[in-house]
Amino acid sequence: IQFSDVSADPGIATDLAAMQSANAGAWYAVILDSNSVAEVEAAEAWCEATGVGGKVGFFNNSDFNNTVVATTTDLFTVSQAASYKRSFLQQNNQALCCYAGASIGSYALSQPPGSYTLGFKSQPGVPADSDTTLTEAQAMALNSMTASNPGTGAKNGNYYKTVAGQNWLTPGVTPQGQFMDLTIGLDWLVVNMQADVAAVLAGLPKVPFDDFGLALIGDAILNRLTIACAPPYNLILPSGQDPKRPINVVVPKASSLTPTQRATRNVSGFSYSAGLQGAIQTATVNGVLTP
Repeated sequence: IQFSDVSADPGIATDLAAMQSANAGAWYAVILDSNSVAEVEAAEAWCEATGVGGKVGFFNNSDFNNTVVATTTDLFTVSQAASYKRSFLQQNNQALCCYAGASIGSYALSQPPGSYTLGFKSQPGVPADSDTTLTEAQAMALNSMTASNPGTGAKNGNYYKTVAGQNWLTPGVTPQGQFMDLTIGLDWLVVNMQADVAAVLAGLPKVPFDDFGLALIGDAILNRLTIACAPPYNLILPSGQDPKRPINVVVPKASSLTPTQRATRNVSGFSYSAGLQGAIQTATVNGVLTP
């Protein structure tokens, strides 16, 4: 039996837009109770359009064509071609209504951003695939990431399978190939940095348009980056750990700003750079036993 959910999209983007309009700050993730390709693709496109600091989606699907290398019209391939970074797609051949998206979404959203990966996680209540329901070839069609082939590949999908007696999710990426924990971590960093800068602007009678005032904003940016490199987040590397990737904040000088900027009270020229801490998800070990 080759399964495919061809149910029409009932208009999920309209519903999501209404939710966003009603209370944009009350929620972050989209999780569907539907496996419909049309509905998932519409929700993915809506999430992607919200941009960095916007909304993310966790979805699962059971269509057979996702696991066929030569098929290019399936959900996973279409999403990969669209380079979606704000969606997580998981295949489950064991059960149609497995709610795998809800399971992994609840795990991700209960952890401090930057402190986890989604690879090799167990999903209680979600039936794991076996070599019978999801062959090794089908799994590699979804994602070819292994210790001998590091880096995400194939259709940049995710699957949940029993390996060596353990039920593991592999590997935890978006259709674009970026790890989903990084998408969420960057959202956290951007949104909180915006709030930090806003707090500086609102916390004083006025922030002067001089080097002192500019430095106050720069300090807020640096402080957020410092928080991001420490527990419980560990999103970026502390300064000094990698000399090639230090934490660096660029603050413009008042003398470099234009009369127009002074008249409009809008400052540009702030920027920052830092090294991502990352995570280890594959390892190759060589050894020799000597008699």
